[in-house]
Amino acid sequence: HPVAVKYSNTSVLENHHAAIAIDLLSQPELDVLSCFPPEKREELKTLMRDLVLYTDMSKHGSLLDNLKERVDSEKPLSTESEDERRFMLQTLLHAADLSNPCKAWTIHIQWTHAILAEFFSQGDLERHLGLEVTPMLDRTLSCGRSQQKAFFQGFVRPLFVMCASSIPLIRDKCQTCLDQLDANVARWTELGF
Repeated sequence: HPVAVKYSNTSVLENHHAAIAIDLLSQPELDVLSCFPPEKREELKTLMRDLVLYTDMSKHGSLLDNLKERVDSEKPLSTESEDERRFMLQTLLHAADLSNPCKAWTIHIQWTHAILAEFFSQGDLERHLGLEVTPMLDRTLSCGRSQQKAFFQGFVRPLFVMCASSIPLIRDKCQTCLDQLDANVARWTELGF
């Protein structure tokens, strides 16, 4: 795909989203950074791009490892240094990106169904093009809900646990998210998934 080629098949969607956002800022009526001096505007654009790129799931493992090192060393993240602030913001945006299971059931179920529809649509396209269908995108293998539940437990929950442990400023908010995630997982279990 041309977009994949443009970004050397690396963080394709994330690079694309960041590029579009920055491009939109070139339109005066959409430039929410216009109140800043040019140097600060460029700094904020770079930060925005870095934050968006960190939502790539390929970075999830290293992010958790970094947070675990913080927890193990009993050295929580601080807003004192620029590098720590940047990593904290990257972590928080990644957590927000994966926060669907932390939402109230009525919102969570709608998003889960939308995600599954997107996955299965991609799988259908792969099948139509004669490609091997990625198992998690194959509607003929499962309804996807059990896979989503496993994702919530295996990826999202550990992230919020690490955020609560390594970023004291948001510990209570993370616990609220974890409580809702656990309630949603329990509901999926009650429904037989």
